[in-house]
Order: sequence, then structure tokens, then C-alpha cells
Amino acid sequence: MLSNEIQKIRPAGRHILTIGRDLIKDNLAAIIELVKNAYDADATRVDIFFDVPQDKSSIKITVKDNGHGMSKDVVINKWLVPSTDDKLQRKTSPNGRILQGRKGVGRYAASILGDDLLLRTIDKEYNQTEIYLQWTSFEKARYLDDIDILVATSKVNEASCTELIVNGDSIKAQEWLFIDEKKEKRFKIKYSDMIDALITELQKLVSPIKKLEKNDVFTIVVHINGVKDYKGIVEEIKPVPIDNLYDYRLYGYTTNENTLELIYSNQKSVNLPDEPIKLDITGFKNVGKIEFDIRVYDRDAEDIHNLIGRGLKKIDGSFYNYTEARNLLNTLNGISIYRNNFRIRPYGEPGYDWLLLDKRRVDNPSFRIGSNQVIGYVYIQSEEESHLEEKSARDGLKEDEYYNSFKNIILYALKELEVRRFNYRRETDKSKEKLKLVHQVDSLANFDEVKSEIKKQLEIANVSSEIQTNLLQVIEKEEHKKTKIVEEINKKIAVYQGQATLGKIINVVLHEGRKPLNFFKNEIANVNFWIKELQKNYTEITLKEITSIVSRFETNSKALINLFNRIDPLAAGRRGNKKDFNLKKVIENSFAVYNEDLIREGIKSEIICDDSINLYGWESDFYIILTNIIDNSIYWLCQKNNSKKEITVKVYKDEEGVSIEILDNGPGIEKQFIETEVIFEPEFSLKTNGTGLGLALAGEAATRNNYKLQAIECNDGAFLKLVPQGVVNG
Repeated sequence: MLSNEIQKIRPAGRHILTIGRDLIKDNLAAIIELVKNAYDADATRVDIFFDVPQDKSSIKITVKDNGHGMSKDVVINKWLVPSTDDKLQRKTSPNGRILQGRKGVGRYAASILGDDLLLRTIDKEYNQTEIYLQWTSFEKARYLDDIDILVATSKVNEASCTELIVNGDSIKAQEWLFIDEKKEKRFKIKYSDMIDALITELQKLVSPIKKLEKNDVFTIVVHINGVKDYKGIVEEIKPVPIDNLYDYRLYGYTTNENTLELIYSNQKSVNLPDEPIKLDITGFKNVGKIEFDIRVYDRDAEDIHNLIGRGLKKIDGSFYNYTEARNLLNTLNGISIYRNNFRIRPYGEPGYDWLLLDKRRVDNPSFRIGSNQVIGYVYIQSEEESHLEEKSARDGLKEDEYYNSFKNIILYALKELEVRRFNYRRETDKSKEKLKLVHQVDSLANFDEVKSEIKKQLEIANVSSEIQTNLLQVIEKEEHKKTKIVEEINKKIAVYQGQATLGKIINVVLHEGRKPLNFFKNEIANVNFWIKELQKNYTEITLKEITSIVSRFETNSKALINLFNRIDPLAAGRRGNKKDFNLKKVIENSFAVYNEDLIREGIKSEIICDDSINLYGWESDFYIILTNIIDNSIYWLCQKNNSKKEITVKVYKDEEGVSIEILDNGPGIEKQFIETEVIFEPEFSLKTNGTGLGLALAGEAATRNNYKLQAIECNDGAFLKLVPQGVVNG
């Protein structure tokens, strides 16, 4: 017979230490938690004291605020209760502040700072409550309710406040006092590494861009006594005055209509007006309203000097020097996330590249920005509105589908800044040269300017015409040699560009080639089985099975042969001579490379080209041109929710020669990119993870065949056109 009895769960004594020491990751996080608790208490000021004796045998850390304090009842029934939902239920403080602490664990951060804790608090009725906690008693106690906590109360004539005093041993003192002498000499740091880091953390704690409400005052002051022989240092925490200085800036917010409303600004040019930008974010998950302000800094020496010249000053009004300015950018770089105006750690810490900006930049250094170039502030709503939940360990947001969508929205917006920055740097010759690679290489063998200048100087020197002719013939002979070398270089470039294009479509090759290869692998055992059966006993059924397998071998072999035939022009190891080739066949084979993608995405392809049109040139170059353009069209068609997706290639012949038009009904190309032709620059890409190679390779291949690849303005999608050199289309 079963007997029932009621049992209760009793948390272990170590439960408090688990919350404090295991969930709160480090000393800095612990101080930040206590400062945020002071804010929740409606404090207008919080003071942090570090006191160290001369022998550095201990450290006393005090965090004191002038908030509303706590009554004895609140201390016992709320402050001492771990994981209470008090703040979660209240949501706002008595003075209307949005509460920072929601999980009821932040106050136990004190356990990571030292060996004991003295809490002294005075409420609005002048009631003082004091408790003393020794963390070793929690380690030793079997259950929490085994621990006796002495609570002392009294009446005082003092204003409301809360004071937490933590005492640590020499080990804790050394954690705070450690100084890297090399770093101190190089960066001229004022305090220890840890306190220096804390001051930086506190500078970023409250957003320097989006201030607290007008009437809301929250001042943080750090007092240091005994650290690196400094006595009585007092420092009020103030944001670093870099708010209004940047090279490029993108700021804005999401709307309820699934739109990003952005403003792009460029301070490097006084003549450029701010540019409004609207982006559709319908395809992203709803993460509530996002506001952001992202500033980007070019890091060349000239750029940093220009930043100083535009007014980069310290709090005391003096200008930064070059080294100080560079170190400042190193300290402040990163994109911070703020909720209710307070930063969520670790976002915004130097080196914490949560958007993987550096990884994106490796493949595209001229176009993408790196994490050390950006100082950004992103503001999100509450967990209920944004679905972006904070981890209990205070080490960021939960990395789920909402978090991934949130990241992608930021990157989607940041791309707009990258595009405009790249374009500006290109126009001001800060990035790639405007000459195409083919023209740059050809110029190596062009001595016309040299010959002209030498001829002029010889005539001035009254050198005889015979000697002039002989000298110019020597130069022309050398020019002829260089021309042959340049021809060989151009052939090699063409081969490498074909192989680069092949690399871009390798996923297509792997996907299509895997099917027949898997068939061969799986059917070999089947073939062996039926051959043995046939050897044992010849029957019509056995023969039929073997015949069927052989037939499927033939089908899959043809699939592989066709695949390699289609990509063969791109994989050539040597560059042949120009020859006649059928254009329609090249277009068909270029589409065939992407046949499965076209079918899967429901994209209709149409070729309008007379079967008899032949071109004289390098067939492989036209594969490079067409496969890269088709690849781009497929990508952008998949980004646009069209019910009908189409790519059309039209070829026509007139007195100027053969022209090729490639059109799709995707999102199209912005007018500014068409006018500047920046889309044909190496490393320029509008794709989230693009390399910026596709259209650059296509443009180079066109030039080698005396063609020009143009983008033409079109309201119905992207319109690219190949025309013979010298023919201008609009």
C-alpha cells in the first residue's frame, strides 16, 4: 500500500554563492550590477570607494547611493530573497524609472568582490537597517534556512541611502591593483588595469548619445585611495566627448510598417548633405522597435589627424594628440546594445565583435568596415516587446532566432553606410584606382608619353634627327618587348579570373556532381550482387535488373559529363587564341550551370538570340561575364518576394556590332551606383556576405574582348548591357 507525504524543497546554503559567483562573471560585472541597483532605488548619485592600506593586505569596496533606501521588511522579505520577482512585477521605480534589475540576482554580485558584506540602509522614515553576511557561512551551511542572519535596526537623523561595504583579502586586492608596467608606460594609464577598465565600463554604462530623461540625474563618482600610491583621487564619470565627431554616421530606427528609416551623414566632406534612406525589413522577425546610431572612423594616420583637427578634445578642453586619439578609438570601438539606456554587457567592449565585422572584412577589406573602426549604440525595447532575452549570467542576450534576426537587421542597415563610404573613398582616390586592371596592365607597355618627352628634350638640345631616330627606335624596340610580356600577363589574368569565377560557383558544381557520384557509390554493391546472381543462374529477370542499372549508370555519367562540359571553359589552365564561337550556345550553357537553382527558386529564363550569331573573341570570357551576371540575378531575385521571377537575355546585331542585354525583374540597381559605376569595382558588394568579385570580373572580361559592360537605369529590375567599345548606351 502506497503512503503519501508532502515534502518541501530546501535550497542549499551554496545557492546564494552560485547566483553571485557563478552567474556574475567578473569584478566589473559585479560593480555594474550594484550601480544599476542604485539607479533602481531612484538615486541621483552613487559613490564607489576603493580603500587599500599601504601594505596592500586587503581592500575595502564601498558602493553608496542616495536613493530611497529600504525598510526592514523590504530587506528581509525582498532584498535577502534570491531570484525575487519584485522588480519584474513593479517594472518602474517610485519616481518612474524603468527598473534595470529584473531577475533578482544582481545584489548577490557582492559575493564575488570579497569575503563579507555589510548592508546599511536608511528609508524615508529615518529607519536604519543593518545586516552582516559572511560568505563562508553560506559555503558551510547545508541549507539556506540553517544560516542565522543578524538584523539590527535603529532610528537615525540621516537622509535615505543604501551603503554596501565589501572587504576582500590580499588576493582580492591584487586583482584590483595589478598594473602591467609596459602598458602603463605605453598608454600612460592613471590607475591599475582593473580600475582603469571599470572607469571605461562606467563611461559606457549610460548611453552618451541618448541621454536620460530631462529631469533624471544619475551621477557616478569613483574614489580611489591607495592604488598605485594615489591618495584621495576622486573622478566623476563622464562620457568621452566624441559624440559629434565621426567620419561617417548612420542613424535611425525601425517603424511599425516594417521599414528602417535611416539618415546617412559624411563629415569628411562639408559639401555633402545628409541622405535619408528607407529599407524594407518585411522578411525579418519582429524584434520590436530598434534605434541605432553608428559612427565609423577611418584609421589612417591622416584621418586621425583630421579628426583631431575637427575638434576632438578632452573633458578639460585640451586637444588629444595623435597617440591619445588612436588609443581613444581603440578603447571606445565596438557596437554597444542598450536597454532602457543602460548597456548590456559585453556588447560594446573592445575586441567583442558580436556582429563578426572582422570576419566579413577579411574577404573584402576595401569595402567592409572592421570592428576597430566603429563606435555604435543600439537601443532595444523590453524583453516582452523585443523577444530579446538577457541571460541570467549577465553575459549578453540569448542567441536564438530573434537574436539572429536582430543582428541581420543591423548588418542590413550597416551595408548602406559601407556602400556610401566605399563610393566616397573611391571618388576621392582613397580606395582602388579607377582604371580597370586590364588598362592598368596595358599601360605598362605604353611608352608614348616617354617618347614624346624624350623627343622634346632632344630637340631642345639640338640633337641631330638621325640620333633622335636611333634613340626612339631603341625605345620602340623595348616597347615591343614589353607589349609581348603584357600580352602574356593578360592571358594569365584571364585564366585566373576564369578560375575565380569557377570558385564562385563551386557550390553549384558540388551540388550537381554529388548526385551522380552518390549513385555510383551506392549502386556498385548492387551491380556486384546481380552479376553474382547472373553467374549462378541466368534468368531474364536478372538480366533485366543489370540492364536497368547500366542504363542508370549511363544517365548519371552523362549528367557528370554535361556538368564538366559546361564549366570546362572556366577551368582552362592555358589561354588559347581568339576564335569564332556560337553566342547562343554560350548563353544556354551559362544558364545550364544554374539549372537546379532556377528550378528550385521558380525563376524563368528566356534567351532571345538568333542561332546564327557568332562572335570573335575568347569564349571563356563570355562564360565569365554571363555566369557572374546570372549568379547575381538569382541572388537578388531571391531577396525580392516576386510571384513571377524572370531573367532575360536579348541579343541583337546592327551596324555597330553585336550587343547583349541581360535583364531581371528583381530589386534593381540604385541610380547612384549606376552613375558612378562603383558596382564594377573590385570588393564592392551589396550582398550581405558578398566578395565584390562578380561584376568586376565580368567588366574585365568584357574589356579584354573590346566590349564595355554597362548598368542602365531601369524601373523594373536590373538592366546590364554589353556593347562594343566606343558605343555608348543610355
